[in-house]
Amino acid sequence: MVTHFCRCGFVSSQDGTRLLRECDQVVSASCDLVHAQCGKVLTLRAKAGLLSSLPAHDFLSLIHSVENFVRSSTSLTNQHCPQLRVALLSQARTFLDQYHDTSRKNLRWVWLWVWSH
Repeated sequence: MVTHFCRCGFVSSQDGTRLLRECDQVVSASCDLVHAQCGKVLTLRAKAGLLSSLPAHDFLSLIHSVENFVRSSTSLTNQHCPQLRVALLSQARTFLDQYHDTSRKNLRWVWLWVWSH
């Protein structure tokens, strides 16, 4: 049996393997929990209208931050998180729909003003 030294003393290779597996499981479970909480925050803020009222550059910054977080945690755990990406894409679609509606309304007012003068 092979043993390795660690700060807590000597650990057999079987115990070391088991310990690494358990650490991987803890990291994966932690990432899953954080993904779920992040999705909940996005959803709650969207329901409160806080995301759709953000300026476009702030919303893009949020999108990039969440995407970077998802990419980093995916590379760390080798697990994908489709729920968070779906929540993010849903909010992005809502934001874009509202942004385009506002732009169309503004253009309509400009068009009406130009033709009335």
